[in-house]
Amino acid sequence: MVFRKGGKIAEYDRITYKGEELKHVNAFRYLGITLQPTIKSFKRHIRERTLAAIRSIYDIEDPTRLSLSSAMTLFNAKTLPAITYGTELIWTKLILSNLKNTESVKARYLKRVLGISKLSKYRLTYELAQETFLIEDLRIRLQLPSTRKKVEFLQSRRRKRAEISLEFYATDAMLDRRWLEPNNCVRSAMTRLAVHGFHLKLCT
Repeated sequence: MVFRKGGKIAEYDRITYKGEELKHVNAFRYLGITLQPTIKSFKRHIRERTLAAIRSIYDIEDPTRLSLSSAMTLFNAKTLPAITYGTELIWTKLILSNLKNTESVKARYLKRVLGISKLSKYRLTYELAQETFLIEDLRIRLQLPSTRKKVEFLQSRRRKRAEISLEFYATDAMLDRRWLEPNNCVRSAMTRLAVHGFHLKLCT
């Protein structure tokens, strides 16, 4: 793999061995980090880590039967290592799309635990679970420096959270938190009604 700023590979960057030209590749995994030719983009590494983390999420059967605290303990033990591999090395190079992909892992997991649709809005998911953003968790857990992109990302998420209607906070799921306990048979009904409103109730 030839590291370069862009454009075609120069003639002098072509290498032959025993009369045969070595094949060029656009990605190469080295010590678990997937490198790309520009050395500034880690899009492919983030995508691979995200997919690995999502697979680990679906290894947990029926997470709606778990208490939220137990579910988050499992997330930290099983899923977090998959998404964070190599994060300390590439943190300052991550762009907004990388941060969004990383954050989507925790959002997807919370939706499974809460028993709500995977299309539910992030802001309602986090507020319902009363959980912090994954990007914020990583910076504290791994003692990572604050970056402009990270600040921009979190500000955007907080603005959206501030737009939540006051009616949401008056729903049963927000007022009666017993659904957070394990083996609560009405969890999905309460959380879906809070997130989707009476539209869901009418459809049902």
